Amino acid sequence: MTYDMQEALTRFDLILMSINKTISDMLQETGLEYTISREQMEALIIIRTCNQVTVNELAEKQGIFKTAASKRINKLEKLGLVKQAPSENKRIKLMQMTEEGARFLDEVKRKLSSVVEQSLHGIFSTEEINDFVDKLKDIEKALKERKRYIHD
Repeated sequence: MTYDMQEALTRFDLILMSINKTISDMLQETGLEYTISREQMEALIIIRTCNQVTVNELAEKQGIFKTAASKRINKLEKLGLVKQAPSENKRIKLMQMTEEGARFLDEVKRKLSSVVEQSLHGIFSTEEINDFVDKLKDIEKALKERKRYIHD
């Protein structure tokens, strides 16, 4: 790896950490009914996207241990944002979003989108942001395929 590539990857990593911290701060400043972490927000988004999810599936999707996923779900359940879904297999804890959770997630996304849009207005066009997101998806895909390079 060249020095320039190493430097670019270091900058990329630092910028991602900074953006994640900024999003976490924004979540705390939303003034909404519940205060949740960025990781809990991510869990809510995954649960909504999947409709129903097990603790193991959530852990896998978030790249965390099952115990951490279980703690996130328990907190969201205590807040009334998710609930246990009926399951034929009683040993599997299947979670789904509540109506309150959907309302809350919509409100958070609306507020965060508004703040981000105001922050980026005049700096980037919608097309530039879409192109950037596409490039990030390409990076994500390449990094997920890393296993084949590690084992070669």
